[in-house]
Amino acid sequence: DKIGSQLAIVIEAFNETPSTPSGYVIAKTDVSDVEGIPTRRYTFLNPSVLSQSTDNVGSQLAITIEAFSETPSTPVGYELAREDVSDFEGIPTRRFTFLNPSVLSRSEDKVGSQLAIVIEAFSETPSTPSGYVLASSNESNVEGIPTKRYTFLKSDVELSRSDDLVGSQLAITIEQFDGTPSTPAGYSIARTQDSDVGGIPTKRYTFLKPSVLSRSEDLVGSQLAIVIEAFNETPATPSGYSLAKTNVSDVEGIVTNRYTFLKPSILSKSEDLIGSQLAIVIEAFDEVPSTPSGYAIAKKDTSDFEGITTQRYTFLNPSILSVSQSFTDASTSITVNAFNRTSAQVDTALSEVTTNHKLISTREDDFEGIETTTFTYELESYDVIDNEQNGLRRVLRTRLLLAAQFYASEVGVTTIAHEINAGTPTTLYLAAFKIDDTASFRKVTETWMEAGQLSENDPITGSDRIRVRTIVWQMVQGSDPSGYVASSIKTDNIEGFKTISVSYYLSADLSVDYVYETTVPFTIPGTVDVQENDFGLASTLNLMLDVSPPVPTLCEAIITEKYTDEVVIDSDVIYQPNKWTGVLIEGIAPSQTPFASTSTYRNHIALSTGGELEGAFRYVQGNQLFAGTTGYIRIDGPIDGVDGYVDPAGTDITANITLTPAFRLEDGTQYYKKVVTQIKVPARG
Repeated sequence: DKIGSQLAIVIEAFNETPSTPSGYVIAKTDVSDVEGIPTRRYTFLNPSVLSQSTDNVGSQLAITIEAFSETPSTPVGYELAREDVSDFEGIPTRRFTFLNPSVLSRSEDKVGSQLAIVIEAFSETPSTPSGYVLASSNESNVEGIPTKRYTFLKSDVELSRSDDLVGSQLAITIEQFDGTPSTPAGYSIARTQDSDVGGIPTKRYTFLKPSVLSRSEDLVGSQLAIVIEAFNETPATPSGYSLAKTNVSDVEGIVTNRYTFLKPSILSKSEDLIGSQLAIVIEAFDEVPSTPSGYAIAKKDTSDFEGITTQRYTFLNPSILSVSQSFTDASTSITVNAFNRTSAQVDTALSEVTTNHKLISTREDDFEGIETTTFTYELESYDVIDNEQNGLRRVLRTRLLLAAQFYASEVGVTTIAHEINAGTPTTLYLAAFKIDDTASFRKVTETWMEAGQLSENDPITGSDRIRVRTIVWQMVQGSDPSGYVASSIKTDNIEGFKTISVSYYLSADLSVDYVYETTVPFTIPGTVDVQENDFGLASTLNLMLDVSPPVPTLCEAIITEKYTDEVVIDSDVIYQPNKWTGVLIEGIAPSQTPFASTSTYRNHIALSTGGELEGAFRYVQGNQLFAGTTGYIRIDGPIDGVDGYVDPAGTDITANITLTPAFRLEDGTQYYKKVVTQIKVPARG
């Protein structure tokens, strides 16, 4: 069957869906009837243009194409203007409308009092008509085709002018396009706004004569105020009034000035507590209020009352505003804040509180914004007591004296009798004081201390083996402990805290011998003697020296230490040899030739005085003697038991005694350390 210009295939089917013919697509499906049998009719079409027609849109020829399942090509010189869902003989299609870019219509219309040219254009920007300017450009629609509507107006034109009341004044309002209107004679520009006339953006100018727009009355506090709204004009001040405030205001969107006038007057009066006192507070405009009876002006502030600058006057009775007392320490200071009161008046008013107190400072102060005087009092005298020094009483006393009052007390000399709770008085010594001078008073801080023993240690044995006891006294030295003798005294005074430290030696330790054993090096003296040797040939004899060397060894020693005030040493008991051994050998050798020699043996003792030989075949120290002569070996040295000399070998000797200064007692006695060294010398082997 033909559908438009295209051949369609139509299939009637019963209870079956037919296959789509090659090159076709299903166009529509309908419920049908074949000789009373219900069927379904399937219509198949090639994707194709079904129809093409032309039609006028405005003044322009449009091409309209109905297409099935296909997008047609755009005709040459045309553009797609519109695309709609359509129906062609029951088959869903799409209708494409093509137009040349062009002006579709041109018309003239009034905008305000001015003639406008209106152009509807499709896909084209029209030329601006001569003498005109583009006023507006809007999205539009011509027979469903989207277009743009261009409105052209002549430039700098007045579109409308009207009169209207602003307040009590007549205003001129001008709607102006593309320009600024001239200000009417006698008027001023009051307001400029963006506006719109028939969709054309314009400016709305409102002109007013400089004038008073409104006048009204209103209450400010208890007073009647005159309020004037004025445009570009300063109104005259009403008789009997003063200008209270000026604000920038707005009347129907026009910027004005609002002038508020008030008579000089009291706007408000109230009462308020300042400290413990009732104050009268007066807000006044351009007027100084009278001082209430019994009051005095306390402060004056610039204030603001409902936006009006005023003066706030605060009046107070001359009085005491506050009293505070500090109990943080023994001084219990009192602080008084008073308004318009002297120190004498405060003393009288607070005599019960300030008893035994002295005024120490006065200063100008500020109490909640009011200029006041602060008086500070302290106790004339107070004590702080402690027993921290080994139970001894200490009193820190603070006194307030008259300015430059003479202070006569002396540290370590002046005493007081101090009692607690009416107890037995205790004598205290002045340990320290401090004076702080001001122009009005002298503050003296004193430290008083009880004399007594602060500390005592148990006897300690020092490196010198003497037991020492140290006692620390406060202020005054006490009695020496029994059985001890003072060895040293040290006095300290740190910030007035005087202490006497006394060191004592145990008296018994000063006379005790301290004995201990050790070993010490000692050299046993060598020996010198003679002996005769028989050569065994024709009764030949040789007289020879017999010498044994000194022997260094360690000896057992007994050391005795003691302390003494005697400076004498018994040197007789000390082993102290005063000479060593010398040897002389002499004789005459054959041919009458003499021979002789001498020698000395240090740290040697003599066992004999020597010997001699005479006759033939006799020799001395290997030297043959001349016949008939005598040869000698003479030994001169210390011999045990001779002239008091004792050979140390195998005996006990006192090797050394030293005496060195040790310490001096407090009474001036000098003690020395005496050390005696006794050694046991081994016998010679």
